[in-house]
Amino acid sequence: MITPPAGDILPANLTPERILSVAQGAQLYGISIATFRRLKRAGKLPPPLQLSERRIGWRVRDLVEHLNAQPLAD
Repeated sequence: MITPPAGDILPANLTPERILSVAQGAQLYGISIATFRRLKRAGKLPPPLQLSERRIGWRVRDLVEHLNAQPLAD
């Protein structure tokens, strides 16, 4: 199980297969929703899953793997 950062949007128990919304993904990354959306449009996030005609989401596993693959800032 993954321990989420402090906040009230993310569920308390994040399993690798859990699907996160845009707001939850932004909170996991520690960035604003607008910045998360910009990263998605720029292709700098893992591809989302199409949940319905107007809703997308990301697996926790995909976002965590993506975060771990990013170089650390100096």
